[in-house]
Amino acid sequence: LISVLHAKYDGRTDEARSAAQHSLFETHLPDLLRERASTNQQFLARFVEYITGLSYIPHKSKSKFEILVTFEQLGEDAMGEYLPVVHTCEHSIAFPLHAYDGNAERFAQALDKAMNFVSKELDRN
Repeated sequence: LISVLHAKYDGRTDEARSAAQHSLFETHLPDLLRERASTNQQFLARFVEYITGLSYIPHKSKSKFEILVTFEQLGEDAMGEYLPVVHTCEHSIAFPLHAYDGNAERFAQALDKAMNFVSKELDRN
């Protein structure tokens, strides 16, 4: 899964935000994926489905499949939090420009909350 993740950084941010974005993509995201996969066999399929709408990664011979990770100006939710935004048709996930200030725990909490929210909504339908 990690090999199909590709980052698109916002080049207009200051040095601290740029460092936080790189830290999130290069360290915190892979660490979280490995840790969650080791404790929950369904997590990686759930993560892929959350972003792409697919519960699997297509075989490499079929197409050049990638998941784009971007950093964008996102609005706060009703609780004043910045949750990731996914675009299933584009196979992309956007994190806020501040990238949770490089804080792995804040990042994990935001991702969990967003994934759980989507999961609950899908279960209701």
